[in-house]
Amino acid sequence: MDGRTLYLKEVDIRQLRPIDSIRIKTNDEKFKFHLNVIEPGFYVIQIGTYDYFPLVLKRGDIIDFQADAYDVHRSYMVSGTSDNIILKHYFDFTNRNEERIQKLNQVFLKSKELPDFARIRDSINVIYETIIQDQQDSVKKIIRQNPGSLSSLFIINQKFGPQPVLNEKDHLNYFLILDSALTINYPTNKHTLDHHKRIASYKEVEMERQLILENLKIGSKAPDISLNDPQGIPHKLSDYRNKIVLLDFWAAWCAPCRKENQNLIALYEKYKNRDFEIFSVSLDNNKDLWVNVIKTDKITWIQVSDLKYPSSPIQKIYNVEEIPQSYLIDREGKIIEKNLKGKDLADKLKELFK
Repeated sequence: MDGRTLYLKEVDIRQLRPIDSIRIKTNDEKFKFHLNVIEPGFYVIQIGTYDYFPLVLKRGDIIDFQADAYDVHRSYMVSGTSDNIILKHYFDFTNRNEERIQKLNQVFLKSKELPDFARIRDSINVIYETIIQDQQDSVKKIIRQNPGSLSSLFIINQKFGPQPVLNEKDHLNYFLILDSALTINYPTNKHTLDHHKRIASYKEVEMERQLILENLKIGSKAPDISLNDPQGIPHKLSDYRNKIVLLDFWAAWCAPCRKENQNLIALYEKYKNRDFEIFSVSLDNNKDLWVNVIKTDKITWIQVSDLKYPSSPIQKIYNVEEIPQSYLIDREGKIIEKNLKGKDLADKLKELFK
């Protein structure tokens, strides 16, 4: 450690908060951090930006650890409390899976010029999904076995690559298990309270989303929209009653949307004189880009936007979570189908206009 700095930091609710630091000199035989642990919490001992190991600290804990100063994250050994042993097992498991991902990336890069690259890529994707599932299963197992442990709360909030290992939408039950057990074990702890608040907020948002989805069922009346086109002229969705309308959500920056535009051009030309209209709502925030893409793609149907992406209120009204997204609306303003694309959309229009 000669000449290097060792940091102790608290993993607070919204930040990594420095507690103490020590610059290690050549002849230092002993050093210590001063920390008064008021309530159980999360901490890290850190050398470099990414070289650290986590700890759960509680008043009165005696924890032993050893680490290689040049590879703290992968080399550290810890004993003394169950919370920290759980964290150690998890990060060891994660390190092994990260090494597997790195090897896959190397195979991918070396295979890009090979004639059977497509087959190799598909095989790599299958293995990658298996590793992701393996990582998720490890977190689920830890939570089932240690539902009231603070280490489980730390782990459920970890990422694997760019994405969280678990998320509320797909794994809500595990977040609820922790919420219930931690409320019993640590009812006043700030991390427990923050987790409880987060889950309550998610449940409230999800309840609202379900109500929106209920209003967007097939056979329901499509909520009205009134937005301006690029020239500032307002258009209302309800103005196109007595026509079959495709309500299309897209964006100039969305490659799949641009591809689908080419399918829509052919269908619009075929049915525009038979009471068919496309009402496209652009989820953009750059007017110049939006207008340029309209011209480039030769789009001639109705184009509107509030240019407020990613916080457009229209996204919430129509539960737009990904694009392209569409609703086919009948002459009375009721939803016929959702998210028809390509041949499926062509077949449905053929049926409606036969």
